[in-house]
Parts: sequence; structure tokens; C-alpha cells
Amino acid sequence: MDRSYSTSEVTKLAGITERKLQWWYEHRLVRCHRNGHGLRYSKTEAALAGVVAELRAKGMGLKEIRRLVPTIRSGIASCWKAGDKIVFAVLGETIGFHLSAEKAIARALEEKQVRVVDVGRILGRVNQE
Repeated sequence: MDRSYSTSEVTKLAGITERKLQWWYEHRLVRCHRNGHGLRYSKTEAALAGVVAELRAKGMGLKEIRRLVPTIRSGIASCWKAGDKIVFAVLGETIGFHLSAEKAIARALEEKQVRVVDVGRILGRVNQE
């Protein structure tokens, strides 16, 4: 079984507060399970918290993110298999996963509403913990 992450580990990885992570959990943006007295997050959910934090920092609203979470979650799960060179671009409600950061960035430059998230960097942070 994959390693799980505590609330404090996830908040450190995502650069968010414990209260924000709790709110995201209560509003079903991220999932976790109870282990003894604390909550534990899977590797995918820890990475998802990092992606949500980056999308929020880039100006995306929670309503938009909530609609995209299932696609982002499955994309992150796929990224674990593909390695650490994955980037995805969010355009409206469409997410494009790319092996090439250059392609994702070029697309972002063409469309002002595209938000680029380097999933590989987030996965690397999760793997380091």
C-alpha cells in the first residue's frame, strides 16, 4: 500500500493552512480517511491539494475547481505512472495533460485563460516526504 500523509504534511506540501485543508475536505475537494485520531491523505490526494492550491493562487475560483476535481484526480493518478515530466493546462473546463512543459506553456501564451500547473513538481514534493 502507498504511503499516506498527515494533515500537517499535506499543508506543508501544498503551502496552505490546516483550516483551509479542512474546509476543502468538508466541501469534498479533497478526500481523506480517519486513522486513529487523525486524518490521512493518499499520495494522490496530497498532490491534488497542491494542485488546488496552485490553481487558487492563479486566480481560479473554487466553483470552477470543484467541477474539475474528478478530472484532475484521475490525471494525477495517471501522472504517477508516467513520471515527473507531466504538466497540465486548464482552459475553461477543459484540462490538457502534456508530457512537454513547452507545449503547455505555448498553449498558455495563446489563451489568456489557460492556467498551467507543473504536476511533476508537485508529485516530486510529495515523493520527497
